[in-house]
Amino acid sequence: MLGVNSKKNKSVQRRRLNTKSQTPIISIICPVFNVKKYISETIETVIAQSYPHWELIIMDGKSSDGTIDVIQTYAKRDGRIRVYSELDESSWHAVDKGLDLARGEFIAIVCGQDGFLDSEWFRKCIRVFSDDPQVSLAWGLGRGIREDGTPFFETDAYSHFMHSESVPQISSNILKKFLRTTGELITAKWERKKFLIR
Repeated sequence: MLGVNSKKNKSVQRRRLNTKSQTPIISIICPVFNVKKYISETIETVIAQSYPHWELIIMDGKSSDGTIDVIQTYAKRDGRIRVYSELDESSWHAVDKGLDLARGEFIAIVCGQDGFLDSEWFRKCIRVFSDDPQVSLAWGLGRGIREDGTPFFETDAYSHFMHSESVPQISSNILKKFLRTTGELITAKWERKKFLIR
């Protein structure tokens, strides 16, 4: 997901894509905790993007497995990568702190065991935002990948955006989401409840 940074001044948002600026256009916030096994691959998918005007803000929740050492190796090699390591209440708390540090006009969030399969993803999103100032969010469909690199599912959670739906289908989707959210408000951990309520 890539969206407009609502904390940035509106006039800055209208400037859109002054790629000669030293300020990053995209801020990627990455909350992590004990993901040493995966974090290199995640960072590599950001570095591999053909669009160069980004910053990667990694919010580490005081990992104890060597995650921070891996991240700092990348941060020393690429000045666009910033890392902060301190305790947080949850991954969403880490994201909130990352938003306060973000300098870009657009925000992306990626977890420490995820990444971007398409190296043109940032460029494609920026093109959409540039072509239509009314657009404020670009969303990609997720894909589950096993540790050996083979895919095991492609999500259909948002597939209804890809085609027209009948009124009964729309009603069914709304009801399912309402029931799922209500269930989470009853059974989920407190951090998730706070997020849903907010």
